[in-house]
Amino acid sequence: MPTEKGAAYSAWSNIHYALRLHWRARPLTLICCVISVLVGVGLPFISILMPKIVIDNITAGVTPGRFILSVGAMALLLALLSSAKSYADLITNESVGTISILKHLQTTMHKHLNMDLFILYGRFQRRVSRF
Repeated sequence: MPTEKGAAYSAWSNIHYALRLHWRARPLTLICCVISVLVGVGLPFISILMPKIVIDNITAGVTPGRFILSVGAMALLLALLSSAKSYADLITNESVGTISILKHLQTTMHKHLNMDLFILYGRFQRRVSRF
């Protein structure tokens, strides 16, 4: 879309600008977004791969120790990926979007309410002390 000066901004340049600006403000949020996306892609892949490994181990007739080791390793990997995704989503949701805006508004209102309460209480104390 051309501006008055004739410069054209594409969607990619706007995305690049927004990411660069956000990187300067909060780089941890972008890192957690990338981790969340990568783990979000890897988690279903591991979930699909796990039954294949179980079936392959059963058909190959592996020892119970090797079976438990391979299935346990996959289950541990699933648990680690799930907790990493939860942690990254937690940080991302606290930093970006409506949750962050609502939390900011809630904190601001809490400060205003506490500030007004103390001002009101101070005025009340001054009035009472006059009598």
